Amino acid sequence: MSGFMGIIFGVLFRARRAQMMRRASKLVEVDKEKYDDVWTQILRSSGVALPEFLSAVGQLAGHAQGTPLQLQRKNKFKLPETAAEGGQRARLTACLESLFEREPQSSGAADSHHTFSRTASFSSSRKEAVVLEDSIFSSTCLDHLRREVDLLPEESRDPENPVASLDRLYHQAIFVDFLLRELVQSWASISNGYFAAAEAVPSLDGLVKWAPDLVEQSSEGEDLAEREEMIKWCRIKSVSRAVEKIQRSYNGEVSRLVDVCRQSIVFDTMQDMTTCLHAIQQSLGSGVVLERMKNSLDPQCDASSSGGYRSVCINIRVTSEEAVRLGCDTHVCEVQLILRSVFTVKSDSGHQRYVKFRNMRAE
Repeated sequence: MSGFMGIIFGVLFRARRAQMMRRASKLVEVDKEKYDDVWTQILRSSGVALPEFLSAVGQLAGHAQGTPLQLQRKNKFKLPETAAEGGQRARLTACLESLFEREPQSSGAADSHHTFSRTASFSSSRKEAVVLEDSIFSSTCLDHLRREVDLLPEESRDPENPVASLDRLYHQAIFVDFLLRELVQSWASISNGYFAAAEAVPSLDGLVKWAPDLVEQSSEGEDLAEREEMIKWCRIKSVSRAVEKIQRSYNGEVSRLVDVCRQSIVFDTMQDMTTCLHAIQQSLGSGVVLERMKNSLDPQCDASSSGGYRSVCINIRVTSEEAVRLGCDTHVCEVQLILRSVFTVKSDSGHQRYVKFRNMRAE
């Protein structure tokens, strides 16, 4: 009897699930039609640009590491021999554990020099990140470490030790955020890329072009920082959405969340996007590691699961010397490359419908 009831329950569950999926698809039907129309126009007008773009995608994808995960460092550091006396070894160990993202073994209170404020960890401000950096690296302990302890090389992540703390991801994200901004600025300047414009900035289609010649032509007194304020940078993912995604899509595994820190670049043409892909490939091995690449700007790709929205999604790690010094070079972040014609279809109301679509699909 129990077996029969189980079968009935399973059939009803699948039927209900199918009904919810149909209702979810209905929510974004209008938006999907708009995206599909744009995609059809892109394919008709692409000419030789599409094969060149797909070739660049294939070349770059060949450098991808595989399924991206947020991993901790390998515990391969040494303590100076002079630290054996006077309790200094314990203090140095605590510093190393903080620097290399290990939980301190001591049950006592953490040294204030080696902890982050919860409020600051959710901010993406470079100014606040620099304040935190100065606080952490001003300690005598870490000055000693930098002189006498070997820093870990780039390939120092431990595949057997995934990050299990959401707080830890956000601690890293605050630092890598401004480093990622600098990266996408450099790529956009090479490839005629745009960024979303801040609300107070008058612009065509809500975009601001980032190029060295435009910065040089800025009015007197306007510097690079002021120009950056014209951009509506992607915010670090909200904690509520992070928890939601971890539970719904990743079975509670924090290490699979690889888009806490993210940015986007918009392009007029597929040729410009191809140029950006080449720029990213040239950055590999020079402060950038490619973890994964997903391309929905492909005629073979079914974009139904994204409501018709298409882009190139790249997961990378910033592994520059500054990232290593800040302890965020293990953090995987996301860069989206978007065509302008796709970007202009996006709207607040459409996003709200997509959120409902996503919720009904339990994603």
